[in-house]
Amino acid sequence: MKKTTLLILFLFYQFGYAQLSEDFESSTTIPTGWTSFIGTNGLGTAQNWQVNDGATNNVAFVTWEAVIGGNAEDWLVTPQFTVDATNFILSFDQSDSFATDYGSTYTIRVSTASQTTHADFTIVDTQNETDVWSGGPLSQHTVDLSAYVGQAIYVAFVLEQNDG
Repeated sequence: MKKTTLLILFLFYQFGYAQLSEDFESSTTIPTGWTSFIGTNGLGTAQNWQVNDGATNNVAFVTWEAVIGGNAEDWLVTPQFTVDATNFILSFDQSDSFATDYGSTYTIRVSTASQTTHADFTIVDTQNETDVWSGGPLSQHTVDLSAYVGQAIYVAFVLEQNDG
């Protein structure tokens, strides 16, 4: 039996105490300054990050996609911001639509150089589907960015999956 919608990931995004804050409520499209794109292997062009069309509690999400020859990579990247010594915790809500683990990987990556060059990003947090599954609508996840205090960075949310 084919899954109809698997990984609808996350995100009411907030960073620390409003260094960068995004709740996706202002539009049904990816906000200005953010960007989304696919991975370097070019797989997974049919689905990409989007914002749901709800009246309230909008979230950014990406839907699963079956590809041939590897994993689809869907990148959602913040605008640049500077991490300060008192607000270095990245905090966001996330969820997976299904409890079954289809082998997807979800990473948080940081770049100090570019918003759109894949190789400039370093993985700072990795989760699989069982880590993301909350059994309910959303669960909070945090990532320590203290290694980047004083630096201007971009944060990427990357889903790697194939039919899951």
